Amino acid sequence: MSLSACAITVSLGRKQVLHAVDLTARPGQITAIVGPNGSGKSTLLRALCADVPYGGQITINGQDVRGLKPWKLASLRAVLPQSSTLAFPFQVIEIVRLGLQSGTNAEQDEIAHAALARVGLAGYEYRFFQELSGGEQQRAQLARAICQVWHPLQDGSPRWLLLDEPVSSLDIAHQLQVMEIARGFAARGGGVVTVMHDLNLTARYADALALMKNGTLVAHGSLCDVLTDENLSNAYECSLQARRTPADGGWFLLPQVSKNSR
Repeated sequence: MSLSACAITVSLGRKQVLHAVDLTARPGQITAIVGPNGSGKSTLLRALCADVPYGGQITINGQDVRGLKPWKLASLRAVLPQSSTLAFPFQVIEIVRLGLQSGTNAEQDEIAHAALARVGLAGYEYRFFQELSGGEQQRAQLARAICQVWHPLQDGSPRWLLLDEPVSSLDIAHQLQVMEIARGFAARGGGVVTVMHDLNLTARYADALALMKNGTLVAHGSLCDVLTDENLSNAYECSLQARRTPADGGWFLLPQVSKNSR
């Protein structure tokens, strides 16, 4: 069981954004897609979500995404987009309940309240979504996605969280909270694919990395395989060093210069 992309190409208008990208994400792991701005990270995630037309093949748990009915796809994976806009004044609980309607837990309204508590928004149920801060809105949308795949395993098969920059609007405490939620989902048998910018936070939580540049996958695998000085410096076009802490062997990254190396 996995989420796999084979030879994925995406064109937006006349520009080809992705060039024959192969990617495999496995349940029980957090797979992080990283790379510089404009490298195609979010476009790749949108292709995995079947939100943009693409060439190649994407399968989820062995099933071709193109052949799945929308309700079936919704029962297998939940998506947190990079941003969302609402035109009408919905209450927070109404937003979160959308995940119940999209997934397979429509009869279990208590899940919506539990999901809000999990993201630190207990007591926010009847506030209007537009009244929340940007970070609070992001966590409310995460609660919606969590509702959709509340049980990481369904009939023995993994379900998936697809997250586009889930910590971009959050302070450090809430960044850690969100990544712990992702870690817990994976630990219970689900799979997580997430676009990330903070390389140190990524190195702390990710099990596998996909490093992109100019719409291509330049490295894909374990942290040891991807977090090399050469890979990082080439992708980001500045001098970067990946090192491990003596205490627990965790990875951290250091920029060596503040200007572009070109």
